[in-house]
Amino acid sequence: MLIASIRNRRLAIGAGALLVILLLGAIHAHIFRANQPVATTIPAWVCLILSIMVIIRNLKKV
Repeated sequence: MLIASIRNRRLAIGAGALLVILLLGAIHAHIFRANQPVATTIPAWVCLILSIMVIIRNLKKV
């Protein structure tokens, strides 16, 4: 979906929002449900920040 959103800004915002929801769930699952250390959530945090950046970047251009 993010690849298709290269041409369509609204699709990029939607895909970014869906990824934010997914990654928040992943972080929650790692920390609270699996009782893993916070260090295991670093990849999810990085992707979450990048997804938020995609949303912000495309909101400025719409």
